[in-house]
Amino acid sequence: MADISITQGDTLEVTYSVSSDTGELDNILDITKNNTSQNLNDIDVKNVKKFTWSPTNSHVGNTYLFDINGETLNVNITNRIPDISDLHAWFDASDKTDVSVWENEVDEIDLTAINSPTIVNDAKNGNNIVRYDKEDWHTGNWINSPQSHPNHVFFVFRVRSSHYDNNEYMLGTPDGDSNGKRQDFFFRTNNNENRWSMYKSSGLSSSGGVDYNWHIASLLYNGSSSHLRIDGVEVASGSLDTASSTGLTISHIPWADNKYKSIIDVGELAFYPINKTDKESDIEQYLSSKWDIPLQ
Repeated sequence: MADISITQGDTLEVTYSVSSDTGELDNILDITKNNTSQNLNDIDVKNVKKFTWSPTNSHVGNTYLFDINGETLNVNITNRIPDISDLHAWFDASDKTDVSVWENEVDEIDLTAINSPTIVNDAKNGNNIVRYDKEDWHTGNWINSPQSHPNHVFFVFRVRSSHYDNNEYMLGTPDGDSNGKRQDFFFRTNNNENRWSMYKSSGLSSSGGVDYNWHIASLLYNGSSSHLRIDGVEVASGSLDTASSTGLTISHIPWADNKYKSIIDVGELAFYPINKTDKESDIEQYLSSKWDIPLQ
């Protein structure tokens, strides 16, 4: 047969012939996982001439060999972000070699580099990352701004150092005046007070936890049910307006002149213009597996 790769969430369907119409599937189908005998109970064995299988997160990263009537099919299970069709923007550094223009994986608009954010190869679990060194940032304006509804942002990042007032502004928008009165949203550290903070008209902050490790942030802007999660744990919740940004900046907030730029590494950013709490754990698990960042 062949060697193929399929993505977690897709369905593998194999149709085959048997030498006898009375043959039982167990007698003609042998399955091994990474060269070890494996029983996949989720395979449909009702039809001896066809089976279907939909791998889940538990199968990701493994190779399954199906021996069907003496013919072999090697299937490698790969990962992907859940509900990709719901995404408004998705920036993934894992396979990038240049981010002078950081391409949006799901249409809309790309991000343009200011100065020189750089790619660091094989920096985190074999994936490339984008490095910002204070003077570097990305910016872009949405084609269709996600207005007047919830927004849910997932962010893979590491703060490498603190330089201005011990604050690192990691996510923001091109909006806002010098006092931040029109600032639509941002995500930052407040190292003086050892907290993570997200903002929209007012702010939500954790009671601690700031460090220089890799993290997965889940930022939900959803009125009275807004929250901030770090590595799968809710660290702040409360009321925030929906984030109606006209764009996105990474590692800089333009309305603050030049002083709010950051020294950070970024792996991935996913921007859903809807509340994704129903899939929040799945998205966090996808990012955790891909970037080798343990969930708490």
